[in-house]
Amino acid sequence: MKSHWKIKSIDKSEHIPQLSSELGISEIVAKILTLRGVDSFEKAKNFFRPDLNRLHSPFLMKDMDLAVPRILKAIEKNEKIAIYGDYDVDGTTSVSFMYLFLSQFTTNLITYIPDRYSEGYGISRKGVALLAAEECGLMIALDCGIQAIDQATYAKQLGMDLIICDHHLPGDTMPDALAVLDPKRSDCTYPFKELSGCGIGFKLACGLLESAGESIDKALQFIDLVAISLACDIVPLVGENRILVKKGLEAINSKPRKAIAMLLGQKKSRVVVSDLVFQVGPKINAAGRLKHGSLAVDLLISKDEKFIENQASEVIQHNEDRKETDKETTGEALQLIIDSNEQDDAATVVLKEGWHKGVIGIVASRLQDQYYRPTIVLTEVDGKITGSARSVKGFDVHHALQECASYLEQFGGHKYAAGMSILPEKFEAFKKKFNEVVGETLPFDHSERPLEIDSTIEMEDFQFDGSPLPKLYRIVKQMEPFGPANMKPTFMMKDVVDSGHSKIIGSDQSHLRLSIYNEFLNDSITGVAFNMAHCFEHISSGKPFNVVFTLEENVWRGKSSFQLMVKDISYLVE
Repeated sequence: MKSHWKIKSIDKSEHIPQLSSELGISEIVAKILTLRGVDSFEKAKNFFRPDLNRLHSPFLMKDMDLAVPRILKAIEKNEKIAIYGDYDVDGTTSVSFMYLFLSQFTTNLITYIPDRYSEGYGISRKGVALLAAEECGLMIALDCGIQAIDQATYAKQLGMDLIICDHHLPGDTMPDALAVLDPKRSDCTYPFKELSGCGIGFKLACGLLESAGESIDKALQFIDLVAISLACDIVPLVGENRILVKKGLEAINSKPRKAIAMLLGQKKSRVVVSDLVFQVGPKINAAGRLKHGSLAVDLLISKDEKFIENQASEVIQHNEDRKETDKETTGEALQLIIDSNEQDDAATVVLKEGWHKGVIGIVASRLQDQYYRPTIVLTEVDGKITGSARSVKGFDVHHALQECASYLEQFGGHKYAAGMSILPEKFEAFKKKFNEVVGETLPFDHSERPLEIDSTIEMEDFQFDGSPLPKLYRIVKQMEPFGPANMKPTFMMKDVVDSGHSKIIGSDQSHLRLSIYNEFLNDSITGVAFNMAHCFEHISSGKPFNVVFTLEENVWRGKSSFQLMVKDISYLVE
């Protein structure tokens, strides 16, 4: 699919020279910061030096004043406390975090992860009944519960108090729980709205410690789990999230717990957000997708090294199995789209009986990446249709599903991802309606994938000052952790030429190693361009081309070198 290059415009361009002068940075970096809302010296200081002291008081969150004393009472009375969470990364890290944290004060704890297939997402009546039968007086639900109206009432009927820690959008009715901690509540004035489920669990832990007159050190012991949750749940890495992820990565890089080290695999010199997203997250998720999310919780809370080794190996194998199922299902889904001649529809909606429920969310992401449009993948198992939706930047898929609510049994989620269930007889009508809603409201032409560029730069902007890494990269690196709302800066250079050393690489000869001549240094700059071997003929001819890229450090056998990670190449076709 062709990319549409768009250089980001800026409203506060008058701030750039002043910010550049105050911070002693180039105007290019000043522009990148301003694009991220960092347009003053004070904001820059907070951005580059994330500090735990700038976390908001947990008691600013609605119902925190109800949740904290109830948990303290349960600890004092030695009540059995149930810790309930979803089966994905956020849910399982939330349960693991809360279990490890509360274990410092009580041993009367039980964890519960619902079965994806027999219970489905969120708080289930089966789970509530089982925990009540275990004589739990208090249940803490993490990363779920905001839509659990009936289940909350059921828990109350069974005599079990319920505290909900959720970050999903509430419906019109709030669950009848003892406390509902969710910054997205319309009546919650907590200053930061984008915490994950585990992030809210962390705030609850901080509230408990503050109430007891203790420092938050007993919660920070498990900050690595909070960081994994935030990174893998794709929440904006700004504000409190940026502080928590930064501190979590520091903990992982200094002394990772054994379970995390095993999930990371081969030790890198420095773990970054993308390692959590692409190495740790899928493996934790695979447990709940193919077997049961409790496997991940057992792994993360265990202190038995032999058990951790065996459990990690099992979880990793589940992820390998998941990859095979995911690949096969994606191929079948792509063929369905081609066979039905729906490549040009406003949205993708595909259904096949028997697809594995555990991978349809991943397949939706794959199809969205292929066609760049809102995507729903559904499977029918035992006469029930369930599915997952994934959206594109700028389109609220949850709102679109609200427009189709009359065709749905139930749905929930947020702007870019959602889940749903549909009666088989309503599928075709739903598909038609969803396509109509997307076609009428999608704010751009999905036939071209947008490629946003932070800034154009010139060869003279690469000043190495005796270092193997240019100054521009060294400053950009300090903007980590990168993620939503603070993505790795993207640059464009125009009319560059090959140094004569570019070549096709890869086992299937589909990639390029670029060598771009730098007339300013009388040298060359290396770049890697995946799946762009088709550009080699033009590039090797010596004709100029334009290139969009991010800045990367390549570490090989302990030595650092600089390279461009190429996102796209363009040139005039004669």
